[in-house]
Amino acid sequence: GESDMFYRRIHPALNFWNASYFCGSAAVLRRKYLEEVGGIRGTTITEDAETAYQLHSRGYNSVYINRPMVCGLSPESYDDYVTQRSRWAQGMVQLVLLNNPLTTRGLSIPQRIAYFNSSFFWLFGFPRFIYFIAPASYLILGLNVYHASWMQILAFTLPYVLSIYVVMDFLYAGSRQPFFSEIYESVQSLFLMPAVISVLLNPWKPTFKVTPKGLTNEKNYLSPLAAPFFLVIGINVVAVILAGYKWFYEPLLRDVIAVTVIWSIYNLYLSIVALGAFWERKQIRKFYRIAASGKVVVRFPRMGNTAYEGEVHDVSLTGIGFKAKLPFLPRDRDEVLLEVHDSYGRIYHFENRLHRAVKQGDVYFCGSEFIDGRVPYGEIVSYVFGDSQRWQDNWNSKSATQGTGRMLWYFIRTGVAGFVGGIIPLTYHALKQLWKFGVRLATTRILRDKLLALASWFAYFFYLALTSLVQSLERRQVRKLQRMEASGPATLYFPRLDATVRGQVTDVSLTGIGVIVAELPFHIRNLERATIRTTGKQGEGYQFACVIHRTVKHEGGTLVGAEFIVDTYSYPKIVQFVYGTSTGMLYYVMVHGGTFAEHGTAAARGVLSQGWKAMRALPTYLFGKQDAGNRKPQIGEKPR
Repeated sequence: GESDMFYRRIHPALNFWNASYFCGSAAVLRRKYLEEVGGIRGTTITEDAETAYQLHSRGYNSVYINRPMVCGLSPESYDDYVTQRSRWAQGMVQLVLLNNPLTTRGLSIPQRIAYFNSSFFWLFGFPRFIYFIAPASYLILGLNVYHASWMQILAFTLPYVLSIYVVMDFLYAGSRQPFFSEIYESVQSLFLMPAVISVLLNPWKPTFKVTPKGLTNEKNYLSPLAAPFFLVIGINVVAVILAGYKWFYEPLLRDVIAVTVIWSIYNLYLSIVALGAFWERKQIRKFYRIAASGKVVVRFPRMGNTAYEGEVHDVSLTGIGFKAKLPFLPRDRDEVLLEVHDSYGRIYHFENRLHRAVKQGDVYFCGSEFIDGRVPYGEIVSYVFGDSQRWQDNWNSKSATQGTGRMLWYFIRTGVAGFVGGIIPLTYHALKQLWKFGVRLATTRILRDKLLALASWFAYFFYLALTSLVQSLERRQVRKLQRMEASGPATLYFPRLDATVRGQVTDVSLTGIGVIVAELPFHIRNLERATIRTTGKQGEGYQFACVIHRTVKHEGGTLVGAEFIVDTYSYPKIVQFVYGTSTGMLYYVMVHGGTFAEHGTAAARGVLSQGWKAMRALPTYLFGKQDAGNRKPQIGEKPR
């Protein structure tokens, strides 16, 4: 992982230049020198690195011992992981902005470069974000992302990318795994960007947040922080679909399309694999089990205390896992006496209780738990955490290099397995919950009515916004909703005139009502307020506050067009009067109201047209016009 590369390669290199710094734990600082800089520093929220920085600037030395001798807790969930990394990123950027290692007196040139590099590293989120959106910006928006032809990519870019992996394997073999490091950076990038930007805008703003540790998950769940990656997946899916369209309709740019679609597919695959980091699994164990080795002598009191030799498999603060050849079947909750020793030769005796025994071949793998009250806690801590050779063995076991080719194959295989074992079950779980919600919705009348009313309210405002957008794009008046023929008596009351006239309803819609009356004996102003009383299909009475928008002479009378004054109180009554129910309203608007599809198509066409023109003009506006010679089109560039 990333910590392996830092402690195995980077920190020893920093130590060579006397620039290894305090990382918060597993360190010894001389108190006399610490008091000279005012104790543990707190100007930035990475107090450990800032303290080491101040000590180095005063000429004091640091030594990094490249041997694991302690263990610590890591964040249990991705949310906590982001909290920790965001604090590190903000603190190190603060160190540059508030202290500027490049100009600090007392630091050697290598120390200045080392501190600046350690801080500058946390800006990696910005190029990673650009890497995610660059191919999609061409396939979707037609923006230039890479000035090279297909042959230039084969001749220069591909060898460059391959050489990166060769050099990385040479320098960081055993500490940085190819391709998997991409996942580490990817899952952090989208969350570190806003954290770093906030520091760049106000270096004094960040506050120290303690990273939650030692927590457990009681159930499986998807972290809410996965939302941005679903957006990235959606963007790349759209880009791949548009690539298929461009392939047939823009044949001169097929080499460009091929490069960007391969790039988008890789980003899509990387995003899907990264989703595994957001799937939090239920934690059964209270404490993390540590791989261990060594002889163990096992005795079962119920079997006469006969000693059986075995091997320690793992240890934790709650128990010991071991394997041994046994001539009988161990029982669940059997008491066992274990005799073990550490690398220093110290012998420990523990009284445990079996919780499981699994037979593999002629060997039983047994999980045992320390019996409370019978084992001194100090002895448990000494055995589990006090053997530094165990940490060294675990450290060495992770340093074996697999080679770039094998890691690529493992990366692909793991990604496919993760998709099959993670994304598909997640989709199944989501569909299952959606089905349960649908059943509940269909069988619970109150809930169904409220959701339908909410949906019709949303559809109403969405439709109004859609028609307003069409009017602004096409610069013409558009009827908001289809009017339906209707009939029935109606009474119009005009408060300003304190006058009442009678008429007949001619048409209705969700936005208004048409009423034909006899010749009006008075003049109506533009946007005159009125109250209309009428009856519904079942004879029930309705009263609506309206605004008169027009009066037209019609067949010896006057046709009055009124628009409803809509609020949360009147809207349900309007829906009931016009359509009967919220379901009827939604069905009519979506199916029979042909203007919905018409306006939607017009709005989408207008927005895409205006957006396309703006995005096409943006590169020219920013970078100036390019030579329109007879050269081959570049990636992201249309033929002249």
